[in-house]
Amino acid sequence: MFGRSSDIVLEGYLDKKKQKQYQGFAKRYFWLDNKGVLSYAVNPNSRVRASLFVGLASIVRSSKNKTITIDSGSTIFHCRALSDQDFEKWTKALRRFIGTADDKQGGAAVGEVGSGVDSSKVDLSAIFDTVAKMSLPINEVGDIARQLQSDDLKSSTSGSDTASSNKITQIFKKGHKDHKQNGGANTHELGKQLSQASATLKNQHTTLVNTINAAGPSFPSSGGGKAAYGSRTAIGFDKVKSNGNDSDADSDATYGTAQGAEFDLDDIDDDGAQSDYEAAADDDDDSGSDAEHAGKDEAEHGDADDGVKRRKQLPAPVSGDEFSMFSMLKKNMGKDLSKISFPVSFNEPLSAVQRLAEEMEYTSLIKKAISADDSIERLCYITAFAISQFAGLRYRSSRKPFNPLVGETYELVRKDKDLRFIGEKVSHHPPIMACAADGEKWHYFAHSGGKQKFWGRSLEYIPEGHTELKFKDSEDVFTWNKPSTFVKNIMSGEKYLEISGEMTVKNEHTGEKAVVQFKEGSSWGGADSRNKFDGKIHDKSGKTITEVTGKWSENVTQKTGKDSYKELWKAADWPKDATKYYGFSTFAVQLNEVTDDIKKSLAPTDSRLRPDQRAMEDGDVDKAEETKKTLEDKQREKRKEWESSNSGPQPPQYFEEKDGKWHAKEGESSYWEKRENGKWEDLKIFEA
Repeated sequence: MFGRSSDIVLEGYLDKKKQKQYQGFAKRYFWLDNKGVLSYAVNPNSRVRASLFVGLASIVRSSKNKTITIDSGSTIFHCRALSDQDFEKWTKALRRFIGTADDKQGGAAVGEVGSGVDSSKVDLSAIFDTVAKMSLPINEVGDIARQLQSDDLKSSTSGSDTASSNKITQIFKKGHKDHKQNGGANTHELGKQLSQASATLKNQHTTLVNTINAAGPSFPSSGGGKAAYGSRTAIGFDKVKSNGNDSDADSDATYGTAQGAEFDLDDIDDDGAQSDYEAAADDDDDSGSDAEHAGKDEAEHGDADDGVKRRKQLPAPVSGDEFSMFSMLKKNMGKDLSKISFPVSFNEPLSAVQRLAEEMEYTSLIKKAISADDSIERLCYITAFAISQFAGLRYRSSRKPFNPLVGETYELVRKDKDLRFIGEKVSHHPPIMACAADGEKWHYFAHSGGKQKFWGRSLEYIPEGHTELKFKDSEDVFTWNKPSTFVKNIMSGEKYLEISGEMTVKNEHTGEKAVVQFKEGSSWGGADSRNKFDGKIHDKSGKTITEVTGKWSENVTQKTGKDSYKELWKAADWPKDATKYYGFSTFAVQLNEVTDDIKKSLAPTDSRLRPDQRAMEDGDVDKAEETKKTLEDKQREKRKEWESSNSGPQPPQYFEEKDGKWHAKEGESSYWEKRENGKWEDLKIFEA
């Protein structure tokens, strides 16, 4: 097996959650080495699929379901033991390495990591995770060396010899080139040289691991100064205990520190643990720090100027210290986070209803689809539109939208984008937002809900809902689902957002569909390896007709021939210093603006009029926090009053549910009819 270490603590089969949602588990072979690196493959003789370092991971386990989730921040393994005995064996083995990066530090201050080192710029946990991954190619060198020296590998063979040569090419490209230039060295001699190099690399790798292990990871302090290490461990979570040497502790206890932690799901979330776990996705897939400057001509995206002057930047940059996401989330391990009230510093100055409107930025792709010559081309453009709905999330990993109040609405009329949009929060528990949008030749409606789960080092949003797009002049009806969204590296390091899983875009009229696979970034590739996807376009019989590829944050390209491609969509340039302004695109910057053309016609329930969100946008965090609390308290009182005198929750104003789908009301009850007549029902939801 390539990359297999000989120093194994425990190995064997576990069920592993597959990447696609609802696809279930598959049996995979796992092994844990004596450095705390956990790896897996399909079987003992196949290649390594992925690895992570347990010492820096968080572990969520449930003895009832025999499930173990290991989350290193960049990689997640969702596993299930085959028996109670296996569950206990793996739990005991993994526990040996939980928090090992901290064992020798003893709660020292971050500043003690190294003389003259600015603790706000040091992130040894990320370095350690990378160093742990280095064991794979190092072990591969040893494997190749042994193969080259074996009697079974002869220069005349082309199969395994070629495979080994390809491995050498991947690991040492220059060396392989020199080897070819010299006419091909003796494979046995080359094997000896590689064996010596492998031994040296292993020794150096072990020294590096031990050095970092002794130092212990450091974490950047939000204030930029030297924060005490002890203050970052187990804040507000009384079920996290020091691992120490308590190897005989009760199996249902919880161990660890902020570096590596173990959380018992049985103690934390007793309801629905299995169903939530089953819905999680992972990385079983085979298949820029600075924002760009704005200024790209909108005509490139098919938008015309509607004569309305709109802002290019928010009134104020991000204000206040970024809230400690980890310290808040770990108090609510395994819970549905939509039911929890977070501090306002956890938010960005847009609501979840406005976020639905943001997904309509690239309506020019719908126009192109309507004008396309055939149904496959139409499907390609609509697939590009569905992918483009994630583009605005590129720099949005640190904060979440405001949770709309009951009855809160949002309208967006953009003639330059052939767009008229209305959205409303239609349910409070569970939280559901519905929207409807129209263009000259199309109608779009959707509702969005879902669950948010914290897995220790990653936050996962599992979407639920329905999205549908109809062409008015044809029978084409497109539907699609949305994959999971992850916020990675919540504990430490650079937080980033990742889309993972499968999205199917289907033309319900023709039966043709696109199956798009969103890929997780690799640990070695860094930021450049993230945000990628591959998609296949199938006809109604299931035959692949064409393919699409690209990055959901940048572009969608269609394969039109053996070596020819066509760009279907490219994201607009970002504003200068976008990361200092909540990571908003130019389109997002304009969503909360009250322009002259809508001042007199806005509904009193529109998100733009929400005072706490406006204060947040203006940079007044204290006012935003105070106002948010007042509004939420009033909403809670109103909801109790309504439910005590009525048979159910307050119904939405402008949407109604039919057959599990939320549709905009028509006629006199419609939003646009009331807007035209100026006959609003003022629910006074924004009175603080």
